[in-house]
Amino acid sequence: MTDKTKQKIMDTALTVFAEEGYVGAKTRVIAEKSGFSEMTLFRKFETKENLFNMVLIKNQELILEDINSVFTDEKFESPKDCFKALISSVLNLIENNYEYVSIFVNERRRISEKTIEVFITRLAQYIEKMFPDHKVDAKVFAFNILSFLYFVVFDKKQGRTFVDHKKAVDEFINYSSNCLKE
Repeated sequence: MTDKTKQKIMDTALTVFAEEGYVGAKTRVIAEKSGFSEMTLFRKFETKENLFNMVLIKNQELILEDINSVFTDEKFESPKDCFKALISSVLNLIENNYEYVSIFVNERRRISEKTIEVFITRLAQYIEKMFPDHKVDAKVFAFNILSFLYFVVFDKKQGRTFVDHKKAVDEFINYSSNCLKE
């Protein structure tokens, strides 16, 4: 069994766990969709729980790498431009890691709070650094940003048009950037 086999099973498992949740995901389905037998899956991961945890660990490593690109020291003409760039970067991060984020949101009882705490804390620290004179609780603001952007992406991925997604993000930027003024 090669690392490619393990990676293919994990990639497929990510999709199945995101679509079906931990309980709904069946190892037989994951194995079939990945092109391997269930026996191969169990040889490589031993249990469904091990597979789930490996998928989370691997994707957490990837998303943490992506997070570094969000928090830049770039200089902006205005606080609003800085905030707009931040929101755009976080939105792309969520879109590019949607399956992992969905698992995280839907399976939060199975996942350590430390995982989301790391991102919220780093986002809050970035907000404090880039907007030193703001008068908001940076952690609460970071949580609001992540929640809003997740639901925009969720709505878009579901093919819904409950709101105009671009307009919603633009209005969020306009309203929220006012919070960051002195």
